[in-house]
Amino acid sequence: MLIGPGKATKLGWWLQDAAYSVNRGRDHNQKGIVQNLCEVVLIFAESQRENRERNVLLTTASTVDFME
Repeated sequence: MLIGPGKATKLGWWLQDAAYSVNRGRDHNQKGIVQNLCEVVLIFAESQRENRERNVLLTTASTVDFME
């Protein structure tokens, strides 16, 4: 993985701040690009969190199966 989920979330927050700054300006193309990047990074961070939770559940389930 190129970027960890915690760093992806921080990058998403940074991009949201950048989008807010751009909103105060007049460059609509830059505003759209920054907003799209925010969405992509935050979706990535959420998917990483879901993957971790699923892996924990799978590991727990396999441990319980092994113990039976």
